[in-house]
Amino acid sequence: MKPPRQQPAGGRLWLGAFVCLLLTPMLLGQLPPGTSAQNGIKFPEYDKQTQRLKSLLTGQTAVQQPTGEVLVNSMRVEIYSYDGETRKIDVVVEAPSCTFDFKERVASSPGPLLLRREDGRLLVAGVGFQWRQSSSQLYISNNVQTVIARKPRGL
Repeated sequence: MKPPRQQPAGGRLWLGAFVCLLLTPMLLGQLPPGTSAQNGIKFPEYDKQTQRLKSLLTGQTAVQQPTGEVLVNSMRVEIYSYDGETRKIDVVVEAPSCTFDFKERVASSPGPLLLRREDGRLLVAGVGFQWRQSSSQLYISNNVQTVIARKPRGL
């Protein structure tokens, strides 16, 4: 009796890699809660009329939560303005972490937050926030401190 024929290890490796490549798009977003879903995440929001990018929420990592929300670490929101066709960052909002609700497009956290205008004329810090991405509304709930700088003369 002959022993069963074995496939070369390289062939199985290629088959496994091919199957993983095919299944990856279907499995994204369907990971069990608490599993690291993605590194370097981006959640853009576009203007419905102009199709221009209004804001971009990014994070170092995103972890799916049992509630369906995503825990985002090292959150950064960039809010854009346009000069003709040229897009520029107008406001930056940063927080150590937040939860992001995909359906509602809302990020929130009981933790600290820092908002700054790119021109350096406004700085707002606080604790506890809610960012409504679709309407570009930010609510800061506690310990809000604001610094407004005058525009330097001659500019």
